[in-house]
Amino acid sequence: MPFNVDDNSNGFSDFFEVARPVSNTMTAGTFSSNTGGGSASATWSRAAGSKNGTCVLTLQTLGSFAHTFEIAEYKGNLAYAPGSNTVSGTVSLSETGNAGNQFFGPLSFVKSSTNRFNLLQLQAGVWTNNLSQALAFSTNVFYRDSTWPTNYYGYVEFNDGDSNTSGLNYRLWTLSIDDLNDADHDGIPDFSDDPLPPARPPLLTLKLGTTNLLLIISGDAGRSHLIQTNASLASTNWQLVQSVTLATDPQTVSLPIPTGTTFWRALVP
Repeated sequence: MPFNVDDNSNGFSDFFEVARPVSNTMTAGTFSSNTGGGSASATWSRAAGSKNGTCVLTLQTLGSFAHTFEIAEYKGNLAYAPGSNTVSGTVSLSETGNAGNQFFGPLSFVKSSTNRFNLLQLQAGVWTNNLSQALAFSTNVFYRDSTWPTNYYGYVEFNDGDSNTSGLNYRLWTLSIDDLNDADHDGIPDFSDDPLPPARPPLLTLKLGTTNLLLIISGDAGRSHLIQTNASLASTNWQLVQSVTLATDPQTVSLPIPTGTTFWRALVP
């Protein structure tokens, strides 16, 4: 299979991304059989957005054979709670092109004691599919991608990925976790970063400038603060004005002078 084509440079092979096309991509090798052997090639084609494609397999002495292949791609969300030495969470995945097929269940990782930001071990566990079948999987190592540092990847290896059949099928899957959250802006995703201590509640001071208001925020430097406004304290309809990551403590933010009664607050997400 054409593993090394990544035209959108997102760290994933285009062959396994249903959204990406595969256009007459050729791979080559050899074959052997009881009637002889020789060179072999395969030409892969799949339209963007389609999980089904065509593979034309050409064997030197036997001719060409057309086959249909299908990409089983599942996407979804991982809700996780990072810890100093562990990461625990819950995953919910649905198959592209057939949302009725699902995986969901808990995930637990243990961080490496010597490389906790980049190396984790998935702990054995059990997921459930849309047929309410329990799918047990074993431990496996997960790595943080050095060239795509928001991505973590590894194998989920089921004892049996389809208990409807007599054999052991659909056992080995690649799981890719892409985490863009970085609360302390240190370049390490929150997934494997050390958890931040509880935020200090911000203290606000409001001063009138010549042409604007000066909102002075005292809080934890390096943390994001959401500045919100409301016309009435009785209303819950707070509107986001801007998000500020404090570079200093305190930090002054310029705001327009309102024309009517206005209340301000700052939240630490």
